[in-house]
Amino acid sequence: MQPKILIIDDDEIVLFLHSVILEDTGTRDAPEKFGSAQAALRYLDRYAENGRQFLLLLDINMPVMNGWAFLDALEARPLHAEISVVLVTSSVDESDRKKAFSYSMVNGFLIKPLSAEQISELKQAAVFKPFFLHP
Repeated sequence: MQPKILIIDDDEIVLFLHSVILEDTGTRDAPEKFGSAQAALRYLDRYAENGRQFLLLLDINMPVMNGWAFLDALEARPLHAEISVVLVTSSVDESDRKKAFSYSMVNGFLIKPLSAEQISELKQAAVFKPFFLHP
């Protein structure tokens, strides 16, 4: 089963931009895009299969359910073992970075917008290699 990338952000422009950058840098499949954390959670509940890996590019500041609440909801589910999360945020607050890495599934913290250089760095980490065609 192919690993899947999900982009979760309430900004349509960011969803488009990050999707294009990921596709241009060699992702295995086009990423799924979600404008809300609730929609992404419903998707994961529906399509997460035992052993399927997911890489989530998650925004922190979103209405209704923010990134922190989303992470809390994920940790309460058994599927969280197959999920790697990279927070992609406009926050430069060190307390947000520290809080992010308190979650076991968070493997990265990047400042928006994503760049090809940031993706190249991710591709070098073993946890992210299955999501890309070439390291």
